Amino acid sequence: METKRLKDEVERYQIKLKDMIQENSKKIHEEKMMVERKYRQELDHLNNEMSQEIDTLTRTRLDLERQKRIELDLRREIQQKSASIEDMRQEMQIKFSKFRVLFCGNLQKII
Repeated sequence: METKRLKDEVERYQIKLKDMIQENSKKIHEEKMMVERKYRQELDHLNNEMSQEIDTLTRTRLDLERQKRIELDLRREIQQKSASIEDMRQEMQIKFSKFRVLFCGNLQKII
């Protein structure tokens, strides 16, 4: 009689233990799925963010290259204009010198 009762009690305990194991297993599986879902969402978010940063970097690099070309063109233009100004200055000095010689010569003829 006592053995039967103990046997029944052990059987109930085993059933209860089995139910607890199944319940815990189900919770663990649900948590695992939730963690994997969060991981995928975060990974997707980071991939999108990285794509946006790469796009921004590419646009910035292209803009920088364009600005460098513009700067180079402007420097070249400044050099050309500086050379033209220097040429004109030299021409003016030559003309001024000729004028001075001519003026001084005419002035001496008058005196």
